[in-house]
Amino acid sequence: MYALLHEARDHAVVAGDVGLALDAQKRLRDSFKFDFVAMLADLRKLEATAKTAGPATVLASLFSLGADDALAVENYEQAVKYNSRAEDLIPLIKDAAIKDRLKAEIPRVLALKVASAAALAAQKTLATKPDDADANLIAGKFVLQKGDFQNAYALLAKGKDEALKGLAKRELALPVKADEQVELGDGWFDVGEKEGNANLKLRMKERAATWYTNALPALSGLGKLKVEGRLRTLQAVVKTEIAGATLPENKVSKWISKDATYTVSSKYSEGKKIWEPMKSFLNGDDPEYFSADDGFSFVTKSERCPNATVDLGAKCRIDGFEILNRKWSAQQDRAKTLTVWVSFDANGPWVEIWRAEKAQAKWNVKLPKHCFARYVKVGLRDTNELHLASIKLFGEEMKNVK
Repeated sequence: MYALLHEARDHAVVAGDVGLALDAQKRLRDSFKFDFVAMLADLRKLEATAKTAGPATVLASLFSLGADDALAVENYEQAVKYNSRAEDLIPLIKDAAIKDRLKAEIPRVLALKVASAAALAAQKTLATKPDDADANLIAGKFVLQKGDFQNAYALLAKGKDEALKGLAKRELALPVKADEQVELGDGWFDVGEKEGNANLKLRMKERAATWYTNALPALSGLGKLKVEGRLRTLQAVVKTEIAGATLPENKVSKWISKDATYTVSSKYSEGKKIWEPMKSFLNGDDPEYFSADDGFSFVTKSERCPNATVDLGAKCRIDGFEILNRKWSAQQDRAKTLTVWVSFDANGPWVEIWRAEKAQAKWNVKLPKHCFARYVKVGLRDTNELHLASIKLFGEEMKNVK
């Protein structure tokens, strides 16, 4: 199997087939012992074949995937090395979207590597002094750069920067009134304007865009004009859209998540047993963990804001959804803070589109105004285990919309 996947990947590079190459590489990564140094050396053997746009694009995408995998385990040194090889191929790439993504991602990863040493030292300090304001600020800003917002807020709320401390505390409080959401968006916008670190500036503007977008449907008059203007300004650097369009005529909602994929924030375990996420969460099959009466498709650890993120694979119009809670009614109450967010990027910014009023066995939701997204995150706003049976998302893939 290893030899076949390896050969398929290499042939895909020569043929310029990004999808096939990435699929083969992911299967190699997931099925066999993975060593970043050895894999980088292996991929570099293909550089001799990457002298034209097609192969160069594929190989750069493979290097970028390696960088992402290294980042996932906080191996910043290897992430930078993978990105360095991808950077050398950029002049040959003609696909503007891939080229732009690489140009944005490469300096972001390098900045994380530079900041990682101080962040690691701060984390060591926090292990024995959890309330140290300096360490909380350093660690919080680093985690914010990574896009791990919830953990960043917990740290920044104990840091010495008063502006960030205030914003973090308001984030943790999850404001629901439009004026409070605009105020929080303004706060992030203002600190973002003053921030010199490009990664932090982007994350701060993402938060501003998120809260402005959440608040916009409830605004009117000058307040609405101001927020719309801010969102237009932010669109140059943040992947966001002004929400609020009504459902177009003659558009039929389809089940768009059946063939999607999803990841969970953590996996529950007891001893050596780990509860792996099941396909039934998306494909409509009946989940069978424990028994038919207890069924759920996944269960997370007890943690702050546990979630499952659905990747629809392309930008979609989302009109509504159906969520089934786990079948055992005695533990359905854990989903009382269930919330749904959407984004164009796996790392956010995330825009809240719905939250449950109470725990129940099933939610059928038709959104009053549709939204656009590729990623849909369903999760809790408190600390608990998350376990759901299924989700069905309805809408339409926007094939002609970039």
